[in-house]
Amino acid sequence: MEARGLAGGETTRLRPEDRLLRRRDFQRSYREGRREHGVAAVLHAAPTTGYQGRCRLGITATRKVGGAVTRNRLKRQVREVFRRSKSRPGLIGLDLVIHLKPESARLVFHDMKEDLDSLFARMAARWATAPGRER
Repeated sequence: MEARGLAGGETTRLRPEDRLLRRRDFQRSYREGRREHGVAAVLHAAPTTGYQGRCRLGITATRKVGGAVTRNRLKRQVREVFRRSKSRPGLIGLDLVIHLKPESARLVFHDMKEDLDSLFARMAARWATAPGRER
């Protein structure tokens, strides 16, 4: 089965190396990372380990957000916004965890996109000015 993008047969999936899959990576981002709060989500970011030159994404959504259908729809939306984010080059070298808030279920896609783009841009600016950060 092939994921189709908006431009015909273009695949839009995140590759396994672009995703956070292990609990310890999520926990490290929560523990050691910086946070940015938005309306729909909280963004946690920590320097990546072992995947230099990449920006990896993990998404969490508890049952407070909604049922399985709602949580999965929101996660698909987050991945789509992340794939298209103009701030993504500024986030290279970071492990990102998006923790969805219950308010995210009430937002339409456009509002979710604006909120997440703002979070990504603020985090990219924050890490660009971090001491010891190479550019």
